[in-house]
Amino acid sequence: MTDDSENQTNPSTRPSFHFLDLPKEFRVQVCYILRDALGEWEPMYPGRVFRSEPLPNQFWSHLCGKVAEEMGLETLGSPSQNPQKQCYAYLMEGQASDALRMIDLSFQFIDEVPRKMPDFERGQAGLVHPDAAIEKLNQRLRQHNIPYKFIGGRMVSAESDYMTGEVTTPAISLLQDMGFRGANDEFMRAQDDYQSGDYRGAIVKANAAFESVMKAICDFRQWPYPSNATANDLIAIILERDLIPKYLESELHALRSVLASGLPTVRNKSGGHGQGRELVPVPRHIAAFALNTAASNIVLLVDAHRALN
Repeated sequence: MTDDSENQTNPSTRPSFHFLDLPKEFRVQVCYILRDALGEWEPMYPGRVFRSEPLPNQFWSHLCGKVAEEMGLETLGSPSQNPQKQCYAYLMEGQASDALRMIDLSFQFIDEVPRKMPDFERGQAGLVHPDAAIEKLNQRLRQHNIPYKFIGGRMVSAESDYMTGEVTTPAISLLQDMGFRGANDEFMRAQDDYQSGDYRGAIVKANAAFESVMKAICDFRQWPYPSNATANDLIAIILERDLIPKYLESELHALRSVLASGLPTVRNKSGGHGQGRELVPVPRHIAAFALNTAASNIVLLVDAHRALN
């Protein structure tokens, strides 16, 4: 029996960013986006008194320290530079993979910290909304044909078939809802595994996300389920509770077959159970299929949950 805990992603593990080069123009544009989202560093010179440390200074100091720690560096630039200039220096001068890693960390910070600010406070500070900053970043990535996008709270590859499909992006957007945080984390970690080539891990985590969505819906609607419920158990519960509209009853068995045999079957045969003594490699296209199937099922279930009175 395989212990799924061995597939858990170490939070300190860095996603792999493979790209030959980042144009200087793109790097400069990202600096502008960061400035708009975090503000401009306010110099601390003798005689200047602040009631409290300016918000942009707090942001840049925290971000600079976070990136330096993740990169294993003492500083990002010259110690004589303020944190904003250090971040700019690292972004402008670092190798493409390091610069992308910094961009990923920077926008994770923007997505987590400034997002929590009240809109009026953000407006008073002259900061753009995190959604606008993220949209601008993705626009610049597309403009320069850089095959990444920031979505679901992290940078992911945009060159894979499953990432450019019509179901993956909506699934990630739907999972941003507070009630699906666990499923969102599992689905995004599945994508991390896919990017790094751990296709078996990607399938296991995609299946976990699919099951977590069903559990979250059952919890919200107070539909009881066994503590050891399998995907098939959960599917039976949500169908019995009419999560799927009655007018689809004629297609109910086919729909149930898709939900029951799509992702779980792929996972059971390729990722989760009984491979014997020899590990069976999981092909990239099988992992992509599993992620696509998970995404389409997630969109179906969350949309049905939202539509159900």
